[in-house]
Amino acid sequence: MLKASVVIPTRDRWSSLQRCLNALLSQTLPHDQYEIIVVSDGSTNGPEQGMASCASDPRVRFLQQPTQDLVAAMNCGIQLASGEIVILTRDDCVCEPDLIAAHVQAHAHEEHLVVQGPVFVHPQCPRTAVTEFLRERGQRNFVRCTTEGPGSSDLVPGANRSVRRAFLQKHPFDPASLHNAHNELGFRLQQAGARARYAASAVAYQFADKTPDALVSDTRDLSVFEVGFSRIHPAYRAMSSIAQWSRDTAKKRFLRSLLARTPFSPEPLLKLLFLLVQPLQRHAFFLRAAQRLLKLRIEVAASRAAVSAAGSWARLHASFLLRVPILLYHLVTSDSESAPNAIAMTRSTFEQQMHWLAKSGYQGIRISEFIAWRENDSPLPPKPVLITFDDAYEDTAQYGFPILQRSGFPAACMVVTGEIAQFNQWDVKLGWQPRRLMNKESLLEWKERGIEYGAHSCTHPDLRTLKENDLQQELAASRDALEQIIGSPVRTFAYPYGFLNRRVREEAERSFDFAFTTEPRPSNLASDPLLLGRMEPLHSDSYSDFISRVRWGWTPRLRLRTIFDNLFTRTRTLLRVTRARPALQAQRDSDS
Repeated sequence: MLKASVVIPTRDRWSSLQRCLNALLSQTLPHDQYEIIVVSDGSTNGPEQGMASCASDPRVRFLQQPTQDLVAAMNCGIQLASGEIVILTRDDCVCEPDLIAAHVQAHAHEEHLVVQGPVFVHPQCPRTAVTEFLRERGQRNFVRCTTEGPGSSDLVPGANRSVRRAFLQKHPFDPASLHNAHNELGFRLQQAGARARYAASAVAYQFADKTPDALVSDTRDLSVFEVGFSRIHPAYRAMSSIAQWSRDTAKKRFLRSLLARTPFSPEPLLKLLFLLVQPLQRHAFFLRAAQRLLKLRIEVAASRAAVSAAGSWARLHASFLLRVPILLYHLVTSDSESAPNAIAMTRSTFEQQMHWLAKSGYQGIRISEFIAWRENDSPLPPKPVLITFDDAYEDTAQYGFPILQRSGFPAACMVVTGEIAQFNQWDVKLGWQPRRLMNKESLLEWKERGIEYGAHSCTHPDLRTLKENDLQQELAASRDALEQIIGSPVRTFAYPYGFLNRRVREEAERSFDFAFTTEPRPSNLASDPLLLGRMEPLHSDSYSDFISRVRWGWTPRLRLRTIFDNLFTRTRTLLRVTRARPALQAQRDSDS
C-alpha cells in the first residue's frame, strides 16, 4: 500500500498547479510510496493544455468533475485515495522536499491524528499589507505550536494537514457547509477522538493572492458561521477563532469591546484610510501603516459580525470570552498555628479572602458547572470563581470547608487516593510537619455538603520521573479508586507539584478530560483543558496582592521585584565585565 496520497482541488489555475506539482514530484520519500490526486472542478481546459509536463507522470492522477465546488473536489480526491494517509494542500502552495516524509513519520505511532505542518508566505511574494499580515500570522502560529503545542483549533483540516485515509473517508467534508467546511469537519473529527499534532519539518510556502477586501470578508463570514454553528454545537466554541480573543492583552480586549459596541462601524473609515496609504506601500513606513490598518479592519469586521450574530456584546462575552479565575489552596489551619509552611494559610486569613470575594460580587461555581459551560454553553455568573484545594488535608476540612459554606462558595478537592486517611508523606520528605489526610467518611460527608472531587495521583510523585507503566498506574488507578469511593465519574486531575511535560500531559489526556496546573493564569475557552491555570493565594499576601491574583493572575509587588532583580543582575554583570576589560586587554597585549 502507498504511504501517502496528496489531494489537490483546483479550478483553472494551471500555472500555480504546475509550481505546486513540481515541488511534490521532488520529494525525498521514495517515488513508489506516494501518489498525487488533482481534482479539477469545472475547469474550462484540461491538464493536457495547461501542464503537459506533469500529465504523463505515473504518480499524478488528474480527475475532472462538473462545476460544483472545491469541497466536493476534495471529497472526490479523498474517496479515490489509496495511501495510508491523505495530505490536503492547495494549488498555490509549494512544499519542502521532505514534507510528505514528515507527515508519514508523524502518523507512525497513532491512529486518529490531524497532523499540521507550518505554512509560510513564499519569500518571492511582494511585500504588501496582505502578505505581511499573512506572514506574521504564519510565524505566530509556528511559535505557538512549537512552544505550547497544537490545540483543538489545529484540528481544522486545511492546507498542509494530513489525516489517515480510513478516518477521513469515514468523516468526509460536508458540502452544505461550503466555505466553512474545514471548520465543520474539524469539529466532527474532534468529536470522533482526533488529536492534533504539529510536524514542524513539514514546511509549505503559499503564494498569497488574496485582496484586502477578500481577507476582511472571509473573516467576517467566519465569525458569523462560528456563532451560528456554536448554537447548534456548543462544544465547538473552544475551537473557534472567537475564543482565541480571550487570550489577548487587557488593552486589546478593551479596544475590541469598544469597537464592537460603537453605534456605527469604523470599518468604512478604516478602508478609506487604507486605500489612501495602499499606493505608497513601497516605502517601509507606509507598508507598516497599511498593515496596521488592515489588521484593524479585520478585527473590527470580525468583532462586529460576531456581536451582530450573537445579538449583543454581553451574550457574546458570556458565551465565548468569559475568563474564570481558578484559585488553588492547600492547607487551612487554626489561627494558633500561624501558617506553619509555604502552602498553609490560617483560618482567619482564608475567611478574609472569602469575604472579599463575596463583597466584590464574585460567585463561586462548581467544577461541574465550569465543565458544563465549556461543553454545553450553560450560563455562568458574570463574575465566576472556582476554588480548588489540593491534597485533601483533614485540617482543611475542619477549618476551611465550614468557611466556604458560610460564604456560599462551593469548591473542589483534589485527592491523593493512595494516602487517604494516612499522612502527607511527600511533605514530610521536604522536612515539613506530618498532617493527617481526609478519610473516606469525611470525603463522603463533604460530598453531600457541596464539595466535588478530582484525582491528584495515588502517591503524589513527580510524574515526570516515572516510567511509562508507573505513570499510567498513578493516573488511571487514582481515577478508578476515587470513583469507587464517591460513586460518580471523575473527570478532573491536578498535577502533583504542578510538574508535567508533554509525555505526562498526553497520558493525563487518556484518563481525564480536564487537568489543573499551578501556572498563574485565568482560564477561558481557549485554554487547553489539560493545562488549566490556577492562581495560588499565599498567607503572606497583602490585601492588594490577593485582589491582583484573582483579577490578573499576578501581583504588581512580585512583578516589580522580579524586574528589579533582573536589572540588578544585569547591572552587576556589566560592572564585572567593565572592571575585567583592562586586565583582559593587558593579557592580550602580553600574549602578542
